[in-house]
Parts: sequence; C-alpha cells; structure tokens
Amino acid sequence: MIISRTGLEKVPPSLAAAVKRCGRAQQWREALTLLRDAPPLQGYACAVLHTWVMGVCGKGGAWQHALSLLREMVEAKLEPDMISFNTVIGACAQVGEWQHALSQLSAMDDSKMEPDKVSYSAGINACAKGCEWQQALSLLGGMGETTVEPNVFAFTAGVSACAEVGEWQQAVLLFSDMDTARCEQNVISYSAAISACEKGGQWQYALCLLAEVTAATLELDIITCNAGISACHKDGQWQLALSLFAELGESMMEPDVISYNAGISACERGGEWQKALSLFRTLLEAKLRSSITSYSAAISACEKGGQWQHAVHFLCQLREKKLEPNVISCSAGISACEKGGQWQLALSLLIGMKETALEPNAISYNAGVSACRRGGQWQRALSLLAEMCRTKTELDTIHSSC
Repeated sequence: MIISRTGLEKVPPSLAAAVKRCGRAQQWREALTLLRDAPPLQGYACAVLHTWVMGVCGKGGAWQHALSLLREMVEAKLEPDMISFNTVIGACAQVGEWQHALSQLSAMDDSKMEPDKVSYSAGINACAKGCEWQQALSLLGGMGETTVEPNVFAFTAGVSACAEVGEWQQAVLLFSDMDTARCEQNVISYSAAISACEKGGQWQYALCLLAEVTAATLELDIITCNAGISACHKDGQWQLALSLFAELGESMMEPDVISYNAGISACERGGEWQKALSLFRTLLEAKLRSSITSYSAAISACEKGGQWQHAVHFLCQLREKKLEPNVISCSAGISACEKGGQWQLALSLLIGMKETALEPNAISYNAGVSACRRGGQWQRALSLLAEMCRTKTELDTIHSSC
C-alpha cells in the first residue's frame, strides 16, 4: 500500500528545529539518530523528515547514508519526490560519486519523474568532481533532448568539469556557448573558465576573461583573481602575476592564502627572493593559515637567492607549525645548502628525508651529490651516486661524470 500524502501532516516543530541545527553544524550522525528515535509519523511528514536528514548527510559528506535513506523511502513506499532525488544527487556530487549520481538520475526516469535543472546541474557537478568531463558534456548535451533548458549552474558545472582535467579549449568553447544559449555568465562561470585557462597554461586567455568580468560590471571575487594570478605565474609571467596581486589591495579585496602562495611562487620563478620573503612574512603577519605550499615556495625562493640560512630556518619552522615537509620543500632546502657550500647540512637534510619516509627525487640526490663534491667529500658523493643507481633515480649529466 502506498501511504497517501494529504499535505496536512507536519514534522513536529521541536524535531524540525533539531534536524535543522544538525544541518547547520553538519552533524549527520546526530540527525540520523533523531530520525531513528522520532515518534511514528504519517506518510508525508515521514517523507519530509527523511529528505531533511538526507540533506544533512549530504552536507557532512555521508553520501552513502543519504543514498541508503532514499532506498529506505522507496521500500517503505514513501514516494520520494524531486527534492528527495535532488538532495541525494547533490550529496553524491559533493564527493565526486558521479556513477551513483547518474544512477539516481536514471532512477528518476524510471519513476516517471522528469529531472529538472537542479537534477542535471548536480549530476554534471558530480561528473566534474569525479574528473569525468566527457560524461559531464554528454549530460549537458542530453538536456537539449528534454524540455529542460541548461541554466548557468549546468553550464558552469560543465566548464568546471573540463577545467578539472585541463581541457581548457573545451571549457572556453562551452563558456562561449552560454551566449548562444542566452544564458548570462556570472562571476562563478568566469572563474571556472579562468581556472581552465590556468591549468592549460593559457595566461593570455585568462587575462582576457578577467578583463571581460570588469567590463561586464561583475564583482570580482578572490577565487577568480587567484585563478588569474596562478595562470600568469605558472606560465612564467611573474611580473603580471605580481601586478594582479597588487591590484587586490587596490580593490580593497583581502588576499587569502592561495593569493599569497601564487604571489610568492611568482617571485620565486622570477628570481626575486627578497620580494618572495617579504610576501611570505606578510602572509605570516596576516595570521592566515600558511600551508606547506607557502613554505615550499618561500624555501625555493631562498634556494634561488642563495639564502641557505633562511631556507633551513623555514624548514625547522614547519615542525613548529605542525606541517609535514614534502619532497619539494626538502629538495629546495638541500639545493640551498649546496649553493651555500654547506655540505654537512645538505647531507643531513637528505638523510632526514629517508628517515621520515620521504623518497628523495632526482633534485634531492643531485643537490646532495653536488654538495659533497664541492665540499671535497668524494666518497660520500660516490656513495650517493651508487644509491641513485640502485633506486633508478635519474642522474644529472654534470654529476654523473664526477
């Protein structure tokens, strides 16, 4: 028997408020407990409560529980509606479970329920998070065979799907299709397109799109600006990257950690180690949560500037910040010590990498070999070369002749 919905049954106010509090705090376990301990409810109220709890599970990343609750509704003949399905598809999208998201889209068809714009957008977003850009484009194209017209969210999800895997040409083409579809771009869709250009190393396109945002009198956000800064610094345009970073302050927009990381990396690539350290200190003074990326960029800048003392200091500081050094930061530190003629320190850092289960790469080993060679430690240099051969690490042609 299918339990009828009269539209009159309601979830008790106290229970509704408790579930909403769980949603704000992303306490999905507590929400599930509330559902299990709830007094018997009529069909409609029971369906509504299930859908609310599914939403809390989705926000908390517990997509399996959201999916399980939807199946529970079907088995109990509670007739999940459009909101129920969209909630679960959104939960799957949040963690990139694209196959499950598409499965629920198909289940809507089986229930004689036509997916709406929210359903399709969530499905495309799931494909984007799962790096399935072709599936995303297929789903977006399939909307043309229905009565549902793609909206800005569906298009933006498609652009993001292409951006995730570096398909910048497809992303820009899809972004342009929004004009044809008379779908007005917003700052989020611009940000997705600029990110695609950044990943594809297309800084010129990224700057053109940034200019379009301003021309369209859209309010730039920090995510869009960061994508532009990153696009420039990754393609070696460090002056432009720093110029964009400086414009953040002029526009009264507060740089975040990503902005600083891109700015520091731009200085590092340009050999401007003083500017890199100045930005890094400003980042620390701003009390933003610095990351291993921040420290790695700063240490690399020190290495290029021959500032081995600063490099070692920052490596030590990582422990104080409870950040784990990575291969990039350690290799840069070893190279800095090598350039500063500190072979003991370079060797100590290289040994320390292996003790912390970090696998030295070609840069680490080559810097260590060079440091030992410059310090007259030929036996140690030859021992490292032999170790490189055993681990099949690529030898630098200069060091292989020592």
